[in-house]
Amino acid sequence: MPALSGEFINGTWTGLVTLSGSSGNALVRVLDGNGHLGTSDLFILESAADLNGDGLPDAWQTRYFGTNAVASGPGDDPDHDGFTNLQEFQAGSDPLNPNSAIRISNLRLIDGDVRIQFQSILGKAYRVERSDNPSFRVPTVVADFVPALAP
Repeated sequence: MPALSGEFINGTWTGLVTLSGSSGNALVRVLDGNGHLGTSDLFILESAADLNGDGLPDAWQTRYFGTNAVASGPGDDPDHDGFTNLQEFQAGSDPLNPNSAIRISNLRLIDGDVRIQFQSILGKAYRVERSDNPSFRVPTVVADFVPALAP
């Protein structure tokens, strides 16, 4: 864990943490400079090893598909929700549950402002971007580190 971290935004810190070991249970404990201590809930660590080189961590594939290799590839969509396993892995959603997908659920124009609502995955934070260019080559960040809300 880093001795010093970046800023917390709305109570959420996002950053890279490197841990020794390949898997197991862990928790995060933080201490600020004023003696305030915080401890996370216990969570599972999984190895990021991708021994078959398909772009998906082997531990993630085993968690969802066991030793069954059917429909477990990065381009497969076993729950038929329109998102590949690679996209589901990147989003933190369940590749076997068609209701576990990030989708815009409401889009409204209110007093010249665009308001969007989207399904989110608890424990994830999101970045909302916009672009005037249809190719979306140069997006502008509208909001960063938007935490998921409980359903």
